Amino acid sequence: MSDPIKSAPVPLTPEQMRAIGHVAAQWTMAQSILEHFIWTLIPTDQETGRMLTTHIQDLTRMDIVRGLALLHGETILSNMESLLAEYDDLRNQRNTVVHNSWAGEAKELAVGHKF
Repeated sequence: MSDPIKSAPVPLTPEQMRAIGHVAAQWTMAQSILEHFIWTLIPTDQETGRMLTTHIQDLTRMDIVRGLALLHGETILSNMESLLAEYDDLRNQRNTVVHNSWAGEAKELAVGHKF
């Protein structure tokens, strides 16, 4: 089986592709943390929590966290809002890196384009 890094038809170096993959993998960890917030605020166990949150998009998860945090009081909601704002900023950065169309020569700085 060929190495997908070497055979991918994109003008990126293997290091650039690995960096994009690293961002995607790290984002999975951030999503897990957000899911754990939901499970803690409900509260529920991990198995039940996974069934509830597995196929929910990030923006919906963020709204769920806000709603549940409000049930726990304004202080909890205020603390969560600052975390959610940072999460949303990182989500946008991740989306730019992972979903852009990359162009440019691999020997140069590759540039991402949103269409």
